[in-house]
Amino acid sequence: MSDIKKNLEIIIALFVVIGGIWGATEFFAKADDLKLVEFRLDKKIQSDRAADVQKRMWMLEEHYKDMNSPNTPQAVREEHKCLKLELQEIKEKIKK
Repeated sequence: MSDIKKNLEIIIALFVVIGGIWGATEFFAKADDLKLVEFRLDKKIQSDRAADVQKRMWMLEEHYKDMNSPNTPQAVREEHKCLKLELQEIKEKIKK
C-alpha cells in the first residue's frame, strides 16, 4: 500500500511541476510579443514628437508669416530651420 501511495505522490508532484512550468510560460510575455510592443511604442513616441514639432513650426509660421523676411528675428529663423531638420529626421525614423 505504501508503494502505491509513494507512486501516486510522485505522479502528482510531476503533474504539479509540469503544470507550474506550463502556467509560467503562458503567463509571462514572450520575447516576440515584447519586441512588437516595443516597436509600436517607439513608433507612437516618434509620431507624437513629429506632431509636436510640426505644431511648433506652424505656430512660428503663423506668427511671423514669412520666415525669410528680414523682419523675422534671426533666432526664430534658426529655430524654424532646426525644427524643419528635426521633423525630417523623425519622419525618416518612422518610415523604417
